[in-house]
This record gives sequence, structure tokens and C-alpha cells, in this order.
Amino acid sequence: MLPKTGKPINNEIRLQKAVELINAHFPDKALSLLQELVKKDAKNANYNYWLGRAYLESYNSRSKAIPYLTRASEHTDYSYVDKAPEKNILAPINALYYLALANQLEGKLELADRQFRLFISVCKPEDI
Repeated sequence: MLPKTGKPINNEIRLQKAVELINAHFPDKALSLLQELVKKDAKNANYNYWLGRAYLESYNSRSKAIPYLTRASEHTDYSYVDKAPEKNILAPINALYYLALANQLEGKLELADRQFRLFISVCKPEDI
């Protein structure tokens, strides 16, 4: 849970908590935190990436992932720091993979195939 202090919670703490919830397989609980972050800064590719991931991993909102993962995949960074996602503004290169997966789950197979191929072509072999 988020701390219950009288102080406003900063964006880094919100994102950190949301990522913890996604990694613990509670994406639905992360959605409101991430929606708030994207509302504050819609151009932040990292916020879009995590909101897209939360929608993708949620039970009944998968189709909502595509616009966020699309925005995220347009602004990726190879030097993304996985251990400190709150320190990033750009999205990880994995945004391409999750966008392809979202399109596959929506039945957009040709598009998903192109996106998977793009992901493979831009990744380092140790990242695949």
C-alpha cells in the first residue's frame, strides 16, 4: 500500500508501487496509479509502457493496452534501468514485444508478426 502520510505522494513512488503490483500479478490494482501518472504526463513513454503492461496483463482490459504500448514503443531506450523504472522517461525496448503481443491477442496477426520481427531485429541477442 501507499504510505498514509499527510504529504502528497510523488510520481516516483506511484510508479514504483505500480510496478511492484504488476510484478506481483495484481495489474488491476496498478491501473489507477498509472492512469493518474499518464494523465499528469501523457508524453512520458515509461508511464505509457507500464500502463500498457497493466492493461495487457489485466483480465478484462487487454484491448486498452495497444494505444499506450504504441506510444511507448515510439520512444524506447536500450539503456533502460530495470531495477529503477521510476528513474526512466523513455520506455524499455521490450515495449515493442508487448505491443506485438497485445496485437496478437486482439487477432491482428499480420501486424503482430511485423512487430515481433521488428523487436527481434533491434534486440541484442542476450535480450531475447
